[in-house]
Amino acid sequence: MTDQAKPAQSLLQYASAGVKLTHQVLAQLGLPTPAGPSVEATQLLLPQNLGTIENGEIATYLATYANLMAFAQYQVAIAASNYDATNEAVKLHTRKALLAWPKDDKKTSITEREALALMDPKVTPLVVQRTHLATLKRVLEAVLAGYEAKYNAVSRELSRREKGLGVHGRGDSYGG
Repeated sequence: MTDQAKPAQSLLQYASAGVKLTHQVLAQLGLPTPAGPSVEATQLLLPQNLGTIENGEIATYLATYANLMAFAQYQVAIAASNYDATNEAVKLHTRKALLAWPKDDKKTSITEREALALMDPKVTPLVVQRTHLATLKRVLEAVLAGYEAKYNAVSRELSRREKGLGVHGRGDSYGG
């Protein structure tokens, strides 16, 4: 590891300390964190017509999507927390660099100074990590939205069945 990479590594460790603390607090409180999914992708495919599957299978889909939503939401929270911590480390470094800038320099604008601070080898890895975390968070939020949509569809089908409504909502048979 180069000497320039060492300060960046310590900043990365600082940025993730908040998430580690959160895990410790959850453990101390006895709150379980959602387990990762144990389903295969083919088990997640819903048929075109939910009315064609059995009640037990509907309940399985509902539980599966509830578990996936819990896990995905937890992952979104971790990504958001990591992003926030990394972003704060970048801001802190930028502020420190701006405060250390010579007061008599009237030629360099604040925008240029901020850009130069972000190009510092100590902070550039954090800027890259912040970008990756923002992307990860957006992708996880999209995955979560997909799980929520499927959960809601299965939940509506289950409610429809509990109310005795048929495929077309008029009490007709489930087959079509």
